[in-house]
Amino acid sequence: MLKRSYYNIPIKQKGFTIIYNSFSDHFLGVSQEVANRLGSGIFDPENFRIAFPKTFAKLQDLGMLIDDAIDELDLIKKRYEAAKFRDKRLYLMLYPTQDCNLKCWYCYESHKQGTKMSEAVIEPVLNYVNKVLSDDKYEAIHVGFFGGEPLMNFSSIAYPLAKGIKKICESKAKAFSTFFVTNASLMTESIIEKMKELNPYFQITIDGYREKHDNVRVWKNSGKGTYEQIIKAIHVLSQRLPNHDVSDDPLITLRINYDNSTLKNLDSLIEDIEDLDKTKVRIHLERVWQTRALVDVEQRTLLINAFKKLFNKGFTITHGVFKRKSISCPSDSNSFLIINYDGTIHKCNGRTLDEDTQEGIINQAGEIRWTNEREEKRLKLVTFNNSNCLRCKMLPVCMGPCSQKYLEEGGFSDSICCMHSIDIPINTYLGYEFEMRYLLENQE
Repeated sequence: MLKRSYYNIPIKQKGFTIIYNSFSDHFLGVSQEVANRLGSGIFDPENFRIAFPKTFAKLQDLGMLIDDAIDELDLIKKRYEAAKFRDKRLYLMLYPTQDCNLKCWYCYESHKQGTKMSEAVIEPVLNYVNKVLSDDKYEAIHVGFFGGEPLMNFSSIAYPLAKGIKKICESKAKAFSTFFVTNASLMTESIIEKMKELNPYFQITIDGYREKHDNVRVWKNSGKGTYEQIIKAIHVLSQRLPNHDVSDDPLITLRINYDNSTLKNLDSLIEDIEDLDKTKVRIHLERVWQTRALVDVEQRTLLINAFKKLFNKGFTITHGVFKRKSISCPSDSNSFLIINYDGTIHKCNGRTLDEDTQEGIINQAGEIRWTNEREEKRLKLVTFNNSNCLRCKMLPVCMGPCSQKYLEEGGFSDSICCMHSIDIPINTYLGYEFEMRYLLENQE
């Protein structure tokens, strides 16, 4: 016997309905008659099969009709446990510095001028990597560089560090990749050439159109804007580097940070980026967190219009935290670690790395010494184990709030629900996701 997946979400359109299944992460457009029958209180799978044989088969293929014995929630929990404790990829995030060459008003990081990772920390990091990759626990390592601005002192810190880790991986037949969260204002021809060796991908942020950006993302020393340098860097990177080979993510995620004045004048930014290779550049729209309480009807309309404009130019767009995954946030896993420039150990890059967020330290031999109980508490948490998350049909692409927020709140609360990561209704969001996937499939 078959049953309907709990995670089917109907999205009504003009003349038809889109069915989204968050467990399989698939969409299907169906007639209104099919949608009505599928969503009726009493569902008879055999009668449905006779009435709609082709649709019935498609619904099965896409995980929207499943075997009656399947317990989807149990599978979610098992997938979560595997990702949390048995991930075959080590994700190591490194802060070469907590200093930055720019000054953006909303940045949560407390920049520490002149700080940088010394050889006394680089060597223990390499020792740590050599130790943890010496057995069969991990098949790959993914090295993220964050800060601060990780391209500061790139040739003396991030580059030799990445090269050293890559050399260890090659000696142990482990896969290697890197990820740079960078403002890209320091990107040079020399750095781009070195990047070719590192199997990288990037997150680069723009603060809207030129005038807006140049009032927000400015050089710390001169106060001048950085729009031109960053737009140029994105173009050169997309021309010179291939997509990396570790995931379906493109080479560059171009994050557009916006507040209530940004989206009104987005056309000039779109003109400056519309010639980018759409297979290498994805757009992520992210509201500046200090302005989340200011979302209103006008802002939702502007965001929807921004989606349409970018979509019509052929860009893939993301917004919010929803994607198919086994765990809410890398920090929830025991295979994720942050090593700061000073050798202190942390777990959340969404918070300033300081004494309050420190959870351990790395010694000269490359051993991690945990100095508080927060990591143990974090690993014991199942943040979606609450009534709100367990009944939510978006659970498989959300997996609950991150452990950092959960620990800070002392449990689940509406304020940390991931539904607040988007500024538009969920059905509108899913409707645009369906259109983007349909476009991409037809382009291929």
